[in-house]
Amino acid sequence: MARKSRAQSTDSANLRLASPLREKLKAVVFDANAYGYARPDLDQLERLAARLAGIGVKTWVPETVAWEWAEHLVLDWQILKNAASTERWRLQQAGLSVPVLDYPDRDEVIAAVLANLSKIRNVEIIELTGRSAIEGF
Repeated sequence: MARKSRAQSTDSANLRLASPLREKLKAVVFDANAYGYARPDLDQLERLAARLAGIGVKTWVPETVAWEWAEHLVLDWQILKNAASTERWRLQQAGLSVPVLDYPDRDEVIAAVLANLSKIRNVEIIELTGRSAIEGF
């Protein structure tokens, strides 16, 4: 029997909530480890946010979570960049054209992650303020 992927099992979760509970629920708030590896799955986040919006529940990603995801992805980018640097140099020494990574530095990676996250419909990035902390409580 084939095993369901993590995305399939989460997407098939029953989002129907009992009426009294749903009336109290304003939003689902994501934690940095929501996907188990401290990186976002934007396709899954978009699907879940759309389903939650369908039952009148907002999807919130705290600003600190967005930044933590971005920082973890910067580490991934640095590992990829460093791992390929020797091979890139060898190919260039042989006169071969080697494509450069799209992001010249860590700030560009962070900007791209935050921009991609902000484009997801039905997802709000919640700025970290005293007021937002009280609202979340």
